[in-house]
Amino acid sequence: MKKISSLLILTICIVGCSSKKKTIHFDETNKLISEIEFREKWNTGNYLISRDSSHHKKLVQRFKTGQIRDRGTLLKLLEQQTNQIIPRDEPLIIMFHHKRPTNLQKEWMSTFYPKVQKGVAQICDATTIYLYRDKKESPKKIGESIWYNDPQKVIDGLFIKNNNAAYYNFIIISENGEYICVLGEFPKEWVWNALKKLKKQMSSFSIEP
Repeated sequence: MKKISSLLILTICIVGCSSKKKTIHFDETNKLISEIEFREKWNTGNYLISRDSSHHKKLVQRFKTGQIRDRGTLLKLLEQQTNQIIPRDEPLIIMFHHKRPTNLQKEWMSTFYPKVQKGVAQICDATTIYLYRDKKESPKKIGESIWYNDPQKVIDGLFIKNNNAAYYNFIIISENGEYICVLGEFPKEWVWNALKKLKKQMSSFSIEP
C-alpha cells in the first residue's frame, strides 16, 4: 500500500511539473528573447513588464516621443470630456491613471500633484488635466485636482495602448503637437524636465534612473 501511495505521489508530481508551462519572453517589438536578455533590458529602468498571459512576458517601452497630427481635434475631444476650455497657445500636460485610484493612492496624489504643479508654474504657463480609465464617467475630486474619466479612450488609445502595466503616466503635448509620454511611476523632476525639453530649455531628456 505504501509503495502504491509513493508511486501515486511521484506520478502526480511528474504530471504537475511537466504541465507547468515555461515563461516566454518578448522585447518591446514582440521579438522572442531569452530570459537573461529580458532581465538585462528591464533592469535599465526604461521598460515595464506586461503580461499577456500567465506564461507570456513582454517589455513595454516607458519613454515615447512623437508628433500629434491634429492637435486641435484632440483638444476639442478633451474639452468635451473635461468640460473646460484648453488654451491653444501653451503646453498641455495630461496625468493619466489606468484605473480609479484607491483611498491610499488618493492620499498620496493629493500631495504629489500640487508639488508637480508648483514646479511647472516656474517653467512656463501650461494647462494640466487629470484622467483615469474607469467604467464610471463621474469626475472625482482628489486634493486640489479633478480627475475625469476617459470614456472614449482618447488618451488611452493614442498613448497608453490599454497597457495595464503602466499605472501612473504622464503626457506633455507642446503647442505645435510635439509630445513626450512616460509610462509608469515617475518623480516630479521627470515632468519638469520633459516640459523644459519641449520648451527648448533643455537639449535632451532621459528617464534613466
